[in-house]
Amino acid sequence: GYCHPDGRNGEMDLRIDTWVMGSRTDAENACCEDTNCGGFHLDKEGADFVLLTSLGTESEDVWARRECWKKNGTKEVDSGPEVDSALPTVPRLHAVMAAAALPLLAA
Repeated sequence: GYCHPDGRNGEMDLRIDTWVMGSRTDAENACCEDTNCGGFHLDKEGADFVLLTSLGTESEDVWARRECWKKNGTKEVDSGPEVDSALPTVPRLHAVMAAAALPLLAA
């Protein structure tokens, strides 16, 4: 299915760009880096995704291979003053992503 109740045509208006190859982690990272991203549509079988400005309600033609993920928010971590340059720095936490429609129907 698509991440919009009107299917593909409705989702087209929400797409930031075109489908790109990558895993869910790649999609999460890409969405977190894009301030316009509100979520993404993931195709698990094809290993590709498309970033979306926002998510509508998932269309009724739900497929087990497709998932709609929504960006919940961002969180910055302050690593504080550097005590020892040999210590690893605390990485910035990425936006939390959550499945927009669970459970998905089995194929």
